[in-house]
Amino acid sequence: MSGRATGLRQGLPMALVAAATTWVGMWSWKGFTSNWGDFLGPLLFVALVVSVGGAALRAAPLPRRAGVTLHVLLIVVVLWLMLGGSLLSPIASTCDLAASISDAWVSAATWAPPIPTTVPSIAPLMIPCGALALFLVDLTACWLRRVSLAGLPLLAVYCVPISLIGTGVSWPVFLAAAAGFLLMMFLQESAHISRWGRPLGTGAAGADPHGFGVSNGASKSSAGAVGSAAVVLAVILPIFIPTLHLDGLGMFGSGGSGSGVKVTNPITDMRRNLQRGKDVPLLDIVTNDPHPSYLRIAVLNQFNGLEWTTGSRQIISDQLANGIVPMEQGLARDVPLKSYNYSVQATSDFDSSWLPTQFPVSDIEAAGDWHWDATTMDFIAGSDQPTTAGATWTMVSSQPQLTAYSMAHSLQAPLAIQNAFTALPTTLPPLVSQLADRVTAGDTTRLQKAIDLQRWFRSTGHFRYSLKTASGDGNSALTTFLTRGKGGRIGYCEQFASAYAVMARSLDIPARVAVGFLQPSPGPNGDWVYSAHDLHAWPELYFRGSGWVRFEPTPSIRAKTTPIYTREPLTRPNGGPKKSQGPGGGKTATDPTSGQSVKKPHDQTTTSTSSGSGFHVPWVPLLVGLVVLVLLAVLALLPRSIRRARRTRRLAGHAEDAWAELRDSAIDLGVGWPSRRSPQDTGRLLVGWFGAEPDGPPPVRPARGRGLAPGAEDALDRVVGALERVRYARAASDEPGALAEDVRTCIAALEHGSTRSALRRASWMPRSVFARDDAESALVPGGRASETLVTGGVVDHVG
Repeated sequence: MSGRATGLRQGLPMALVAAATTWVGMWSWKGFTSNWGDFLGPLLFVALVVSVGGAALRAAPLPRRAGVTLHVLLIVVVLWLMLGGSLLSPIASTCDLAASISDAWVSAATWAPPIPTTVPSIAPLMIPCGALALFLVDLTACWLRRVSLAGLPLLAVYCVPISLIGTGVSWPVFLAAAAGFLLMMFLQESAHISRWGRPLGTGAAGADPHGFGVSNGASKSSAGAVGSAAVVLAVILPIFIPTLHLDGLGMFGSGGSGSGVKVTNPITDMRRNLQRGKDVPLLDIVTNDPHPSYLRIAVLNQFNGLEWTTGSRQIISDQLANGIVPMEQGLARDVPLKSYNYSVQATSDFDSSWLPTQFPVSDIEAAGDWHWDATTMDFIAGSDQPTTAGATWTMVSSQPQLTAYSMAHSLQAPLAIQNAFTALPTTLPPLVSQLADRVTAGDTTRLQKAIDLQRWFRSTGHFRYSLKTASGDGNSALTTFLTRGKGGRIGYCEQFASAYAVMARSLDIPARVAVGFLQPSPGPNGDWVYSAHDLHAWPELYFRGSGWVRFEPTPSIRAKTTPIYTREPLTRPNGGPKKSQGPGGGKTATDPTSGQSVKKPHDQTTTSTSSGSGFHVPWVPLLVGLVVLVLLAVLALLPRSIRRARRTRRLAGHAEDAWAELRDSAIDLGVGWPSRRSPQDTGRLLVGWFGAEPDGPPPVRPARGRGLAPGAEDALDRVVGALERVRYARAASDEPGALAEDVRTCIAALEHGSTRSALRRASWMPRSVFARDDAESALVPGGRASETLVTGGVVDHVG
């Protein structure tokens, strides 16, 4: 017990300093959210658990692998209890924990940092990330005793907020973390020096003045030199290295704020531009479409309980708006299309990172870095495209001629779409689904339910359109909008589209919200003009064979008409639908009003993998990741392969080759090899490291020494004798491969006397592959006594 207490006292300072340094570094995460105390406070407790628990497990008489496993289990249990786990109802509490993590991820993916206090906290997401960083630092600095490697997770803790937020870390946090890292280096050097004994001899002449002493002066200078160099590099290198952008991870959304007619966060910016009252022209359109309308800007496919968002979008480099593009997902091949040509000119007042287009389009030509998304077929600006201000583009609108009969008799959506676009937050008030069930009571098809919901919202006896709505957001605003009373059932297009889509999802109908322009005004030269007051939002529902279909719940005072398929009977059309294109189609490069034929859209089979499944498969990152994994595997296997090939070649060689193989095997196992010794002296030292062949599983600390492996000792004598004859005799036989079996016997005896960790290192990271010939270490005589190191003149109490 006293030994365990001593080990705990020795290991606890390093563990506490490592945990404190990591926790201080996490203060750089404050910019993620306004409620940073929600995760920094609990992480302080986690830091104590990681440090004290790890030190106690390291002091216990346990194998290292078992101690690390118990350490991980301890951290996982503490996190589970801290985040709401319950021993009385573990399954239900785990489900609640998963829901809170999901809500935290939605908040992180939706809002730009700092995340406001009105949305679900991201603490359930940040606490496990912080615990992982604490464990990695403790693992490298305390379990593996490699403080230099602990700098990697500390660097990640420091760099991630810089990359995601784009602002620097405060100097007090940086200096405190740097001081903690220097202290960790000092403690490690002090621990290493404490393993060395007193200098040999009583006088100053008996010791090397450049050798190690028992004082900690060397550790101070070493830690100061290494740590200071690391701190200087951490300050200087970011000047020359570009900031890493992690937008592809989907961690933080774009938020949305600003001035002018600007569209970055579509729903937020549309709300601001509608309510401010200034109606400025935004788009000028020339088209042969007699009734242009519903020009779509972006699709909002995620509902987080607060608002609809575009979610995390991945920009694919080869999905450019420079020609024929795929048709929308889910649209059957036999649906007839009417095609119209559009030429669009954006004014300098329209500052949007989304490109307004008809839906669907079969062909588009937009100069710049515009990319289409496979699941939504909207167009977002890449890194090289500023905005739409002053831009021009052309497109071919291919409008499907849908029928109510085909939608009413369509099959359920594919599972990927059904699950993704009917998802609702767990905090949704029960009133929403209750109202949806009441409005659609008696309906037998999804289309009938969608039409009845549309009719209910547009009824003047139920709802009223107005831009002056009650303040508030989230579930409270949704509840107010759907109920009668003060401020209730009054709103504009955003509330109608959002409430309609949420109620449709509660009826298991895939739904999303689109933002764009409703109806243009005729221009002076036969063109059409969209202005700021034409901004609009509407829901889209999915029906297999018809794809994403537009509905219009906003009252007629704003949206005068509804889609024709919501007003026609649900019977089969006489004679069936024609498959030829209707009038008005065609495209030319110069005149968008001409009537020439249109380019044939992309074959839908080319996008069935990405769009039909509801998501785009990131093949390029997957292939790059696979290549990286293969390279890592090759690098991991390369030393082992080189060592095996070298052993095979040497065992088939002469006596000198056999002796060199025995030397490298000893070096790989950590035994070492004396320099400038005769074969006889080396053989006598090497026997002290022989171990007996175990009867059962190899022991953790095997015995070694003379007399344990007599067969190996005889084999070593034969190897030494053959080598001496070759080296010193006038004529000696040196047949290739004659000593192979004796060398194998000696190597097996060395392995039987080695620990499991030494065997693993010798197999995967053989030192002889990397060591130089002049870097050989001295063997301990007999495997027991201490060896004097000439350089330092001190005694190493090991072995």
